[in-house]
Amino acid sequence: MKPRVTQSRQQSGIALVMILAALILAGGYAFYRSANIGQSHTLQSTKLAATLARAKEALIARAVTDANRPGSLPCPDLITNNAGFSNFPGDGQADMFTLTQCPSYVGWLPWVTIDLPESTDDTGTRLWYALSPSLRDDDSAYPINSDTVAALKIDGGGEIAAMIIAPGSALAGQARPSNNPADYLEGDNSNGDNNYVSGPASATFNDVVAIITRQELMAAVEKRVASEVKVCLEQHALAAANTLHSYPWPAPLLQPELPWQKWQLLRATSNYPAQCGSQCQFAGEHHTGSNSPKRSG
Repeated sequence: MKPRVTQSRQQSGIALVMILAALILAGGYAFYRSANIGQSHTLQSTKLAATLARAKEALIARAVTDANRPGSLPCPDLITNNAGFSNFPGDGQADMFTLTQCPSYVGWLPWVTIDLPESTDDTGTRLWYALSPSLRDDDSAYPINSDTVAALKIDGGGEIAAMIIAPGSALAGQARPSNNPADYLEGDNSNGDNNYVSGPASATFNDVVAIITRQELMAAVEKRVASEVKVCLEQHALAAANTLHSYPWPAPLLQPELPWQKWQLLRATSNYPAQCGSQCQFAGEHHTGSNSPKRSG
């Protein structure tokens, strides 16, 4: 009988070892799967952050290099459907103006207009973009300078020039494809006003928002303006006709509401060097408009 007891104990011990091994394997798999999921989410978040950063940089670069209105930004891509200009909703081109306004101040990011490849989030959905109306690229807007008020707000805070939004996957009640913001954006982000929100992902909200503040935009634009003013002043001082090699007297500061025609007369009586052209014009009056065709890009 004793050998039987010993054999039974051995069998029980083997069974316990097998159960323990199974638990270890199951725990190891669960840990491996959890780690992989976490790593995948981290990689997706990193990739999305880089995509949003590229879009932000491209928009700021567009504002800095604009020849007519430094500091201005293109309209979103949402409404214009014009075969004559080959401009259609969702084609990556900025909408054309309706009279002097963007047809919509929220829409898809105009990736073609700002010289980017098609920009999507981690679900393959194209990025969205919201613009402060005061920064639209049209002569009717107030002259753009460091004091230009940006109307957009996020989470109650203001002075936002523009926003780039990754809409994520469709949530309950959203039907895609569509050109309705509510089918891509949630909460206050979907109603077309100037108030936007950010927050953690949930069953009812999954927008990821990147912002361009007015201060960020103007800091970049001011560097371009300062560089052009420097060149302008140096050209004036080195001009052959300027025998004293002196700099011009400061011109009177122009109020934004002063009509353009009056400024032309004022400029004609000031001491601006003709060879500096638009650079001195911009420096003296903070006016960045032009009479170019009404294309928002």
